[in-house]
Amino acid sequence: ALASLTGPTAGVFFGGWVVDKRGGYKDETGHSTVIALECCVLFGVCALVCSILTVLFRDFLAVIAALWLVLFFGGCLLPPATGITIAAVPHHLRSFSSAW
Repeated sequence: ALASLTGPTAGVFFGGWVVDKRGGYKDETGHSTVIALECCVLFGVCALVCSILTVLFRDFLAVIAALWLVLFFGGCLLPPATGITIAAVPHHLRSFSSAW
């Protein structure tokens, strides 16, 4: 239970911090969006590797640690993916897109 609470929560904060440090997800040129998408790919690959390790480990604590990392990197994906999605929608439709 502790891993399922702390992993994603820490991941959301860390993912938002990393994307903000790398320039955010919105500018006029679209370069920041590309950087944010690169962060999403990196976080996704890390989650994938950790999920594979979760199945391979035999030790209980190693499985829990790998599972925590899967949840952490999954949480890291949320801030940039949500920001990119909402930024891609016109201003007058953003309330609908954030509710979806």
